[in-house]
Amino acid sequence: MASRISAPDFSLSGLSVMTNGAWSIRVSPVEFQHWIAGGHVGGDTLVHWPMLAAQPLPAASFVTPQGFLPNVVPALMHSNTPFVHRGEVHCADGVVLAQCVTCGAPATKLKKRKLEKQHPAALLGLVLGVIGLIIMSAILNKRINVHIGMCDEHFAQRRKLRLAAFAIIITGLVGFFAAIQFLQGDTSAWVAFAVLLVGVLAGIIVGTRGQNLPKLADLTNNVAKLSKVQPAVQQLLPTVLG
Repeated sequence: MASRISAPDFSLSGLSVMTNGAWSIRVSPVEFQHWIAGGHVGGDTLVHWPMLAAQPLPAASFVTPQGFLPNVVPALMHSNTPFVHRGEVHCADGVVLAQCVTCGAPATKLKKRKLEKQHPAALLGLVLGVIGLIIMSAILNKRINVHIGMCDEHFAQRRKLRLAAFAIIITGLVGFFAAIQFLQGDTSAWVAFAVLLVGVLAGIIVGTRGQNLPKLADLTNNVAKLSKVQPAVQQLLPTVLG
């Protein structure tokens, strides 16, 4: 029986690999690619993945040392496994990114995020004002729920940045009211608004710095394409060829 290759922990039913006439423990798609790269699994090794076929198939029928062939995509989507295709990450709604989105380490914290792609036509709602924009965006924009993984280190870093952003915005508000209260003349209002604007913008910049959160690039037939996914995360996901 082939030895188990150390790989990230994915909560998947996975594949069963037959070596030396016996079925091994179940492995994830990522672990299986490690087995191939390490020479533990050959093209004639029998592999059983229930979502692909009822009977075991030779590994060469759907996987190569470079990655999975396109006919595994339905199975990956069914198991809600994110995968890389042509350098981009694809997934289904509700996917769990089990690695830290910053460094690729196993995630210890999960945060649910709704990713949204703005439809260009939604901007026409501005003709009717802010409410029109909100209504058009609700109708036309594409959305997907993603569970974002973070390790302890980067979760703590993100929390500190958000606290710093909050403190900066509060400072801007205090400066705004102080300028209104103590400055005299026609320029007091301009100075007050300038202080407030700088505080808010600085807070937003600090609060969003270093988050490395993925963005929704497209959503077609319930298959989402994510952008801004860090290379450290991509290299741990199954790669589909073609």
